[in-house]
Amino acid sequence: MIWEKDADAAIRKVPFFVRKKVRQKVETFVSEKGGDRVTLGDVRALKKKFLSKGGMESDIKGYDVSACFGGEGCPNSVVPSKRLIRDIEALMEEADILSFLRSQVKGDLKFHHEFRVSISDCPNACSRPQITDIGIIGAALPCITSEPCSDCGACEDACKEGAVVLEEMGPEIDAERCLACGKCMRVCPTGTLDTAETGYRVLLGGRLGRHPRLGMEVPGILSHDEVVHGKGSLIAKMSGDDWQKFANLRAYYAFMWAYPGKKLLFMGQEFAQWSEWSEARALDWNLLDYNTHEGVRRLVRDLNFTYRAKPALHARDCEPEGFEWTIVDDHDNSVFAWQRKAPGEKPIVVVSNLTPVPRDGYHVPLPKAGIWREILNTDAEIYGGSGLGNGGRVRAESHGNGGISAGLMLPPLATIMLEPE
Repeated sequence: MIWEKDADAAIRKVPFFVRKKVRQKVETFVSEKGGDRVTLGDVRALKKKFLSKGGMESDIKGYDVSACFGGEGCPNSVVPSKRLIRDIEALMEEADILSFLRSQVKGDLKFHHEFRVSISDCPNACSRPQITDIGIIGAALPCITSEPCSDCGACEDACKEGAVVLEEMGPEIDAERCLACGKCMRVCPTGTLDTAETGYRVLLGGRLGRHPRLGMEVPGILSHDEVVHGKGSLIAKMSGDDWQKFANLRAYYAFMWAYPGKKLLFMGQEFAQWSEWSEARALDWNLLDYNTHEGVRRLVRDLNFTYRAKPALHARDCEPEGFEWTIVDDHDNSVFAWQRKAPGEKPIVVVSNLTPVPRDGYHVPLPKAGIWREILNTDAEIYGGSGLGNGGRVRAESHGNGGISAGLMLPPLATIMLEPE
């Protein structure tokens, strides 16, 4: 399509973040008329159409997925995004965002109402992913191999952020400064710097307008499937420092095993593998050398044993009589408790403390008075926890109002299971 000089000058006055889209709209407008040359009159005619009442409605599809030109031979491209663009557009189409917008927006729909996804193949971010609803940036994390360094300094020269520094023993990488652009690996002649992982950085909630803000970055490098389908390792999705991540995961596993429904873990999740499973490599079995990962493996083993040995946890999985909430509204302490039941079997009471704060003397309703055994505690030292708990037993006592409860020590970020003696 040929653009006349005054038409091109007019389109350059359009804000950069929508200029590409507007240019495409103008070319489509001219093409539909059978033309091959864009004039200033065409630009003005389309502008008049869009600014009129309902003028944008027919051109709005509810979402916009834009990308940079990385896939067209850009030397800075880190991860090609063509397949990602295709899959995200299919996902957006299936979600029927347009119907949602029509139900929420009063008056005519306009382009700024659309849900926007911007993809850039590298950290240069030419598609401005920082100011869209979801921004996606191609990334390649470097790692230091055992190959000897020649001290050529090419990696230092290539890194504009100063994230690579040559020391006596070779290069060192400052993870805080590294943008995962991949340039240091590409220029390294000896293979001392290599690619540890490729994927995408993801930013959420960016926008312009009256109240602009930059998108908040999701921690870590996400794979294609993690970006599109939300897949990935559970431990990497947990919040907090490493101790809290593992404690959260253990508490969640016990929560899941004790809650109604069938259980499913993907390969590697039974010992908290950090990376997503891949058919191209073996599981990271070496992680079992670390107490935290071995602790998760022991917990999954014991959860399976407990689930099989205690009919209350599975016999009435699909019947409402097999489940009863006992604490469901303690939002101040983030504590949940419920009872699992089966005919002729001892009940199991499950309590989850989903904060990093220990709760000592916390009273939990129990169905009968007497001694209750603590049959599982995800904060036990054998699982990598802090070792807080109830010493294996608690006593439930009747109260004047007819209720029965026991004062428990609830470990931080932990789930415990109790069974009457």
